[in-house]
Amino acid sequence: MYICLSAYKSGVKGCFWGGIFGFIWTICVKTMGDIFFMGESVYVIFINVLGVYINMPISHNILKSDVRVYFEKYVNIGSKILDIGAGVGTYSKLLRDMGYKMDCMEVWLPYVVEYKLNELYDNVIIGNVMNYDICNYDVIIMGDILEHLSVQESLVLMDVIERNKQLCLVAVPYQLEQGEYYGNVYEIHKQSDLTNDVMLSRYSNLNLLFKSNCYQYGYYINRGGYYNNDMQCYVDDINNVSDRLHINKIQNKFVEYVNDGGGVIDVRLDIYDGINLIYAHNISMVPKVHYWSSVNNDSGNKLKYVFSGEGINKVYVC
Repeated sequence: MYICLSAYKSGVKGCFWGGIFGFIWTICVKTMGDIFFMGESVYVIFINVLGVYINMPISHNILKSDVRVYFEKYVNIGSKILDIGAGVGTYSKLLRDMGYKMDCMEVWLPYVVEYKLNELYDNVIIGNVMNYDICNYDVIIMGDILEHLSVQESLVLMDVIERNKQLCLVAVPYQLEQGEYYGNVYEIHKQSDLTNDVMLSRYSNLNLLFKSNCYQYGYYINRGGYYNNDMQCYVDDINNVSDRLHINKIQNKFVEYVNDGGGVIDVRLDIYDGINLIYAHNISMVPKVHYWSSVNNDSGNKLKYVFSGEGINKVYVC
């Protein structure tokens, strides 16, 4: 039986008590080092003791659909997945409807309660990943986690993952400083210097999966590089990872795209129905402006979208 505090909004009072409760929880985790579980086999009792509203910094949704594509293509549906630092349950909401079974680990108990992680995951592990054996999992997700660990802790964790021969997906914000948040010292960024170059040089086991310059955010994988942009399509040819052209949405007959870089880029879009070219367009794309193209597709066939330009080679079929 596990006892947690139920949480609800109560303004300043909630923030104050959230900080007090968070401080107590931090001391308990640091001094006791215990790991707690909440899962389908455990009855969880929520006791409404304090009027606490828990808040946390939340990352944007950029590139999340790419993650779905990657999992659909490369991650076996029977894989045992651990989401480290689950927060609001982003990756459960993103992947579980595809049929994946997922456990999560969260060091900050108030997040577990506020965001009802026991309802989003098969099992919830409350504790610090540096004190827990993760060898029983096939896939490790660390979304917005690495920056909260020291370089030494991260290198140790990466070494464990490689020795376990686990697939590891890492997402990080670039050059983002962050301090303690509502009493949660685990929100402090210990690696606020991260950039794509720093990630690739500091963590030699990781390859760039995809990234956004506009949002200063990147995904990395400890396997061969891969790049895609929408869950509705599959890649017909190998893409170059482009720092500039980002496909926001693509489906049969319609595509939306944006210049994710800092200057104007010249892009050509060719759309094919089989071997027949049915659309061709050259455009000088200014930064952060969304462009779209559409065609009639009376044949009902899948269409091939080919984006080309300097350093750009993206091919999608849907």
